Amino acid sequence: METCEKERLLRRGSPLLLPPGARRARASPFTGSFFYKIKEVMEEMARSRAEQWLTEEGLLRIQGWARDGLTDKQIAHNMGCAYSTFREWRDKHPALSAVLKSTKEVADREIENALFNKARGYTVKLRKPMKVRHVEYDEVSGRKVAEYERIEYIEEEVHVPADTTAQIFWLKNRKPNDWRDKVTVTDESSLEKLDELISSIDTLAKKSGGKR
Repeated sequence: METCEKERLLRRGSPLLLPPGARRARASPFTGSFFYKIKEVMEEMARSRAEQWLTEEGLLRIQGWARDGLTDKQIAHNMGCAYSTFREWRDKHPALSAVLKSTKEVADREIENALFNKARGYTVKLRKPMKVRHVEYDEVSGRKVAEYERIEYIEEEVHVPADTTAQIFWLKNRKPNDWRDKVTVTDESSLEKLDELISSIDTLAKKSGGKR
């Protein structure tokens, strides 16, 4: 076979020049420019989806979900994206990260203040309806010309007493060493006295024939 012909067959990958048992590899449609084109399209779709949530309306919706106490995973579900994608958007876009962080901090503070007020008691203003009777008189004769009733609202201060459950919850979390349910005895002398008491009870029980 001529040298030029061999070079031409080598460039084409001809099976005539392959070792015995070797197969010619097929060209994959997902290689080269086609693969990168698909990748660019997918990245563009991801960017467009992220930009939809970076608008004022989108950030307000995310802010509402965070204020309602939803986790990041639940927010990602509401946005219709995978949790991994959500994390990528959160790390990539400062606006999204800032909304999540500030809203959660504000919500936590509001709950803390509400729990604190409930634990100590507070005063609240309530609008209460009241039926008011109106009578109209004639300015000249002084006679009653009309009489009617209507509902008017008045503000009244109502004291909400302290809640014991909220107090216990607050103290257990703020001062766990002083307000935990189970107290651990660390005084060895107290333990020794307890052992002596149990031994004396057992001795008395044996003397009385096992009756306690």
